[in-house]
Amino acid sequence: MFLPNVDSRTRTYLLDEFQRDVNAGRLHVPMDLTKEGTGDWPVLLQLTLMESGPDALAQHLRHRGRMRDPRKAIALAHAEYRRLYCRAICRRAIDDGQPEVQVIGPKQGGPARIEARSLLGALRAFPDTPAGLPGLPNTEAVVAIPDVNSDVNQKSTLAA
Repeated sequence: MFLPNVDSRTRTYLLDEFQRDVNAGRLHVPMDLTKEGTGDWPVLLQLTLMESGPDALAQHLRHRGRMRDPRKAIALAHAEYRRLYCRAICRRAIDDGQPEVQVIGPKQGGPARIEARSLLGALRAFPDTPAGLPGLPNTEAVVAIPDVNSDVNQKSTLAA
């Protein structure tokens, strides 16, 4: 999965968004998880947000009967990670005084920007909707911090 801007600062925002949902009792728990997976979900998600990425989350979900169908682990892990990642990038852009984030994805026709506060509000308002960006048909799209000095579309992947 292509995730630009993953660094310690973004991970801080990822964890903050995760904790926000936990504190509000709104942490999205995927329906594909078993009882064991549901119980382990908050810890597994928090660990991967802190240390690794969606591929590691998928690995954890495949073990110990945590998923009803382990073949869906990668798609589920990527979707759930992407959901919090997009929120984190919006927060980071806002804190940096950037009003917009850049939308990127495998089917994106070209550079598109979306207002960071609006997107953050939409993503927070519906934490249990199918992963993706509201109003965009591409569920694999993510957002990035616009940077006029570099090409955000350069391939950069997050290893597990």
